[in-house]
Amino acid sequence: MAVALSFSLGLCVPVALSNCRHENTFWLTTGLFPQEFIIAMPQTVKLSVVKTYTVNVKKLEFECCDGAQPVNFERVFEHVSTSDQGGKIQREVHKMTARQCKFLRFTITAAFDNFAAVHMIKVEGTPA
Repeated sequence: MAVALSFSLGLCVPVALSNCRHENTFWLTTGLFPQEFIIAMPQTVKLSVVKTYTVNVKKLEFECCDGAQPVNFERVFEHVSTSDQGGKIQREVHKMTARQCKFLRFTITAAFDNFAAVHMIKVEGTPA
């Protein structure tokens, strides 16, 4: 799994700055919303669970694309956090009806503060 692209209000952020594999590193938003990034799977998977490790994220949308290129996304669901963790990591498990996915787009549309961070993303599924 690799971060393929990240955006902040339409401006491309270098992918090297977007490390979402370890809880002790993070990708920080620029303070303006929406913010989005796309994760490319090594192969198409039947996705069933997404685990997010974030800070200050209030509203997060998930979209899948099972095509060869990340162009036609379908909304999977959106999550609205009801409690501010006061700058601590929000560890959340998002279960969904299994769906084929090659690219997974995350869009942060609201935060509890001016800045939000993504520490780690884990996905669970089976090869499609």
